Amino acid sequence: MQHLTPLLAEITWGVVLLAIAFVFVCLFMMMIILIQKPKGGGLSGAFGGAGGGESSFVGAKVGDVLTLVTVICFVAFLGLAMALTWKINPIENEAKADDSTTTTTTTTAGDGEAAGDPLAEDESSVEGVASEIEAETQVQAQDVEAEIETFEEAAETVETTESAPETTDAE
Repeated sequence: MQHLTPLLAEITWGVVLLAIAFVFVCLFMMMIILIQKPKGGGLSGAFGGAGGGESSFVGAKVGDVLTLVTVICFVAFLGLAMALTWKINPIENEAKADDSTTTTTTTTAGDGEAAGDPLAEDESSVEGVASEIEAETQVQAQDVEAEIETFEEAAETVETTESAPETTDAE
């Protein structure tokens, strides 16, 4: 639950209102989509062929109005989704939490500088990372040398088999 604390601290009334509006837009859009009469006819219905007729009990323009309302709901859905994402961004909140923990360090280093100093803290970690990279590079170099020796041996084997005289049975 501790990892959610920074995220929960960022929830404001604006986020709550956006979330409520998002839920209502979702429900309204589902209702509008379910009300619409299916056109039928597969792909031919999509291009104006056989399928949905104009025999609606309210009139021929109801389909056009429902389509327009569906498009408006979809645009509102996308807008609210983006707004909620921008309002609550876990990566940004995580970076804020990391910054606050780094700046609240109060212990001191041996030379009197604050341990919260990024340069002082990173110096030992940089040396450790450098030694790890150097060890990894040496292991990779040894692996490459072993691969080269294997390829050289294979090339010699191929050369000796190609230079060997072919024997034919003349029987």
